[in-house]
Amino acid sequence: MKGRPFMRKPLFLVGTLVLLMAGLAAVAPPAVQACTIDGLPSISADGKLAVQNKTAPTSKTFRSWAPFLFSRSFRASEWVHLSEDRAKLKGVLAPEGLRSHWRWSFGDGQSAVGNWAMTHRYARSGRYRVVVAAYYPSIKAWLTFDSVEVAVHS
Repeated sequence: MKGRPFMRKPLFLVGTLVLLMAGLAAVAPPAVQACTIDGLPSISADGKLAVQNKTAPTSKTFRSWAPFLFSRSFRASEWVHLSEDRAKLKGVLAPEGLRSHWRWSFGDGQSAVGNWAMTHRYARSGRYRVVVAAYYPSIKAWLTFDSVEVAVHS
């Protein structure tokens, strides 16, 4: 190695990068999709648990497709009560994510910040993707942990 000092620098940089990545992985909260980690849904609508979406996304369905969906459709202007099963999420989300506010994006351009349950009304028929994210104050970021497809008819 004495004759090759240029070899030390790349090895040092690789080693430093590996240690840095391992350190970040140890302290950062997980960026997760609760439903998709274990294949079990954690979100429900009007008390009915979502089911696995067995169709693959296409270019036509990409905007509304989600790994889970509700087995029934909802009428436009009908209030839909959405909720997350906190007991199922305890094994998936870091404690900080369970204690913080959650942002619900309803797929129709509207969103709200609250906790494990939210009520929403869709104005028009269509297919929508609901996305739920938890706020992590330690990193000042919202991390998405769930998404589900909602069908709305007139």
